[in-house]
Amino acid sequence: MKGILLILVTLISFRSYACVNINAPEAINVSLSLIDKKAMIFDEEGIFQDEMPSLLASSCQKAASQKKFMMFAIGIENFILSDEFLSFSINDTLTFGSKDQCRIENVEKINGLKKEDRNKRLQRRRYLINHCVSFDVEDKSKTGLELPEEGQPGCKLNRIDKNRANFFGFFCFFKPKPDSQFKITPKIAQKCLEKEFYDENKFALQDIMGTLELYAAGDATGRSAKLEFLEDIKFRFTQNPDPIVPTNKSRYEDIPKWPTQWKIKNTTVGKININKISDELITIKAPILVNNQCEESKCLNGVCTSSCDYSQPVASEYALFDITNPKKKEYIKSWFDGGIAPADWIGMISGLGISLNKNSLEKNRRYRLEVDMNDIEYNYMMFKGQIESRLLLNPNTIPNIAREGQTIGSINPIGEIQRYNSLPSFPVFDTIRFTGENHVGVKNSVNSISRVFKNTVWPPYFTDYCENGQCILKKDHRLLFALEFNIDIDKNDKYIIENVSYKKISNHNNQTTIQNFKGPYFTCEPPGSDQDDDGWDDDDFGDIDF
Repeated sequence: MKGILLILVTLISFRSYACVNINAPEAINVSLSLIDKKAMIFDEEGIFQDEMPSLLASSCQKAASQKKFMMFAIGIENFILSDEFLSFSINDTLTFGSKDQCRIENVEKINGLKKEDRNKRLQRRRYLINHCVSFDVEDKSKTGLELPEEGQPGCKLNRIDKNRANFFGFFCFFKPKPDSQFKITPKIAQKCLEKEFYDENKFALQDIMGTLELYAAGDATGRSAKLEFLEDIKFRFTQNPDPIVPTNKSRYEDIPKWPTQWKIKNTTVGKININKISDELITIKAPILVNNQCEESKCLNGVCTSSCDYSQPVASEYALFDITNPKKKEYIKSWFDGGIAPADWIGMISGLGISLNKNSLEKNRRYRLEVDMNDIEYNYMMFKGQIESRLLLNPNTIPNIAREGQTIGSINPIGEIQRYNSLPSFPVFDTIRFTGENHVGVKNSVNSISRVFKNTVWPPYFTDYCENGQCILKKDHRLLFALEFNIDIDKNDKYIIENVSYKKISNHNNQTTIQNFKGPYFTCEPPGSDQDDDGWDDDDFGDIDF
């Protein structure tokens, strides 16, 4: 962790060196309507933009004097079987060639778990982005926009005039000068608003999370170890799936549409983790394994999609009890936890967990953890409110849930969230970027919820829960997991979970009871060397190229 903190401090210091003045939106969300043949651009508060926002950078004298290059990149979400570490692929060639051994243990074979499956998923989405999203780069310098002499290894570029060029691809380079004033603006290709484009290319309508990144680089090869982070913008690119699948309804025409059927399957609670974090406190986490992959899509006039081609919230209500006395169930703690399952993805929703007084759990006692997933909408809203409460250290008033088929209501605590690293109650490292010879990565311990935390137009109100082609109305849905266990504490104060029994209680899919339950868990350790790693070992991601 000391290494992480050192990198964080170093990267923050870079911000003032390469370019002094940088102005960028926090997020750019684009929703395409093939029916109306237009692109809707909106920020996280749901305010629609008349034109595409731009990233502005100037006062780059330091970068110019050091003969550096500016590198602008579009990273595509590539969460590797877990949302605990937010990874975005920038140089896909390196991502495909990386030697990561990440996997989920104690789980049956499911499509999407292998590295080859992850590469194909990334390739499909990159191909769509390359067709539909390009970037205009302008430099108002007197001498114009200067480009590398030896071409671009990561993008294709079309010169517009002396001061401007348009590019698409992984990443692109341009030269800063003392009087440079850069303006970088995303552009959406007109062809991507036409149904014929998706039919001809066999692209599904889908939801892609990404990031727009600006760096100062030591050279223009795409492999420089001298990368200085300058800015990033959350980027989301989606297409309206209406009327192919059921979507949210509204009295307003011009709003993004999202599927309203929650089709995540193979849901189960993973391995419980209890860790000592101080002399007085411990944390408890129980990740959720989810499968947001649909076997079949629906098609209309050659255009296809499914609910699983869109990101879905996953949130649960947790409750911990002492059941040592079989006649008395003693309440210990309850909380909400969860994250976001990206489109067409399988993995562990890590969650944030909760802290407890270390005396809350003792040897020679029996405990029961209940994980309630009856109402994803309610759980998700409460989870967001819980995070806001931690951030601001003041209570929330949870509003009534609007059941009008629109989007989930927002929570309005006192004050406004600015940056996640202001959180005082548990350690958070906001968008820590690792730089090295072969990769640029992004890790964020607030997990996937940070990607959509302020978004007021997503998720929608869900009408149905579906699995294996069968749907049940949301109001009738019941899904509860119950895990009973003992703990042991070794001489190093490591908590060991023992004698775990598992129950899945559902009125929609098969109920399950398992004794000596071995919960699934995420690891990147070489096979045979894993010691029930908690996911925080820096070496886990040593060989992954993002």
